[in-house]
Amino acid sequence: MFVKSGSRILLLHTPPLASRNEIFKKMASQSKTNTLLIGRSCIGKSTFKHILADPTQTSGSFKSSSQTEFPLLEQYSVPRTDIILNIIDTSDLFQQTKTSSPFPDIATIMQLIDSYIRLKVTQLHFVCSCILLETKVNIYDLHIVHKLL
Repeated sequence: MFVKSGSRILLLHTPPLASRNEIFKKMASQSKTNTLLIGRSCIGKSTFKHILADPTQTSGSFKSSSQTEFPLLEQYSVPRTDIILNIIDTSDLFQQTKTSSPFPDIATIMQLIDSYIRLKVTQLHFVCSCILLETKVNIYDLHIVHKLL
């Protein structure tokens, strides 16, 4: 989870154990949790999602390439619980080209929302902003997270 500090820099927020336990209890009571993965293309959103299913799996290639062409919803069940984790990979929502704006336009965001509704996702519980530390966090990454807050 991220919080906005007075200096307008996003910092990692570690809630106290009681708060974390409340979050897990809420997740368990809802049984379905929807998590949205956002970030630039080729950042590792799909890789993160696949690691949840099988941490030992490797793609065989360490070359960065975009795997997702459109918003994709996959369900994962947590063993020995009733929790189902729906993970939505946003594909090229925040893709930047030399001629385009680095931020998604309203039409793109509305198409994404429409695709979630078709997938019967009407509520988001978590938003996971994925960044690649090798390329460093830039102003566009911060603006995307700020826009969603």
